[in-house]
Amino acid sequence: MSGPEEDSGDETDDLDDSAYESGPSQRRRPKGYLQLVQKMMERFMVRGSHSPMQWMLDLRTYGLKIHYNTITRGHVEWTNGDELLYKELHFSMAQFRGMVHGLASESRRLLTEELMFGSKAAPVPAVPWESIRDNPTDERPGWNFLKDHRTSMPVDGERWLFERVGESASIRSRFMTDSATINRST
Repeated sequence: MSGPEEDSGDETDDLDDSAYESGPSQRRRPKGYLQLVQKMMERFMVRGSHSPMQWMLDLRTYGLKIHYNTITRGHVEWTNGDELLYKELHFSMAQFRGMVHGLASESRRLLTEELMFGSKAAPVPAVPWESIRDNPTDERPGWNFLKDHRTSMPVDGERWLFERVGESASIRSRFMTDSATINRST
């Protein structure tokens, strides 16, 4: 669109710039972009219309209002001060804390042994969990907490694992296959 289009309606311009005293001017006022966009919105958008789609959206909105304003039966119940009943599960807070500590311990073990290839013979550097900082709003490709200036690691977090795999033949063998074995199998 190079400029405003002429109005195709029956409206006439209220401003008559003619110096002659005659009837109203038959010139049509050009439509601006705002009027064109509003016309398209009225034609294609749903809100404010009485279309079937508007009726369905109104029903959905009404249903959501009922959903969020109606009290439903609860699933969590506290008993004996520190025991929790969730649907058919029954456990104490001590059991819940134990489960969380067990998950954290198992996660650390997996990180150390399976991802960082740690062992008693080749320990991994201590991870300063409390000083790790991240910026979840940074969406640049490749960004991670290791690049955050507030995070200080005892080793170069960008290269440490790569160098560890390169220095250890036993770890390297987990990633590489013998080319002679590949040639014999084909």
